[in-house]
Amino acid sequence: MSLNVAITSWPSSSVFVISDSQCRLYASELADKIPSVLEVFAFAIVEVGDEFYRELKQTNYKDIFSLKERVVYQDFKIGSKDSIPLHLYVMPVEALIKDAKARNRVFEEVLRFNIEKS
Repeated sequence: MSLNVAITSWPSSSVFVISDSQCRLYASELADKIPSVLEVFAFAIVEVGDEFYRELKQTNYKDIFSLKERVVYQDFKIGSKDSIPLHLYVMPVEALIKDAKARNRVFEEVLRFNIEKS
């Protein structure tokens, strides 16, 4: 079972640096308490300006496709045995909404195509 841990908003990028480790700790505690969890997805909702983006890239965050906004992610291992994957995404709220709408639209078009084809 996958677990979507949280959609959390930080007021600024400077607060994110502290909260990054708190997010991993929180996700790790949840994973330890729910034995059926196989992986965790967490989202940090914060503006990703030039300076913050550069800092994220210097700490091994990787770019991921987004329609217009900067979105980065990093994978971690969490849990008491460091065996559960945590996928931590950092993105502005606009990317969360616009990218979700685009994914849903593509999924809907695929469904329509398959129905029309049948």
